[in-house]
Amino acid sequence: MKIMAKQSGAGFWVLSSVIIYSTLLVSCIAGPAAAQNDSALFYLDRAGTLVAANDFSAALIAVNKAIAADPSLPEAYAQRGVLYGKQGKMDLAIADFNKAHQLDPKNSDILFSLGLAYEKKGDRDKAITNYADAIGADTMN
Repeated sequence: MKIMAKQSGAGFWVLSSVIIYSTLLVSCIAGPAAAQNDSALFYLDRAGTLVAANDFSAALIAVNKAIAADPSLPEAYAQRGVLYGKQGKMDLAIADFNKAHQLDPKNSDILFSLGLAYEKKGDRDKAITNYADAIGADTMN
């Protein structure tokens, strides 16, 4: 599962709602095991809709509910990291991207987002390290 984040002209990240829908599709295909985190996926989907509507405060509430429902869902931490980044709360964004990376260590998009957060915070060395790790983890290259 890829977290699609890009830096906009204002220096903030935009999370693609495609992730949310692909997460839901994977859960439908996965069968009964996926039923355990249906409420987490519901809240994550809701957060994606709210992000698309630029309602970031409500999206943050929905993501927090997704994490409460399933604390093992890396997409939820990554999305919350994006939301914190939009608010300029780089330490919180970095903490969430690190948690998402712990849960999904081969996800290059999470590493790239972590690099963006470090860059925005002004930590060039850690940004470069995470960008390099993202390139190394990217199976598309």
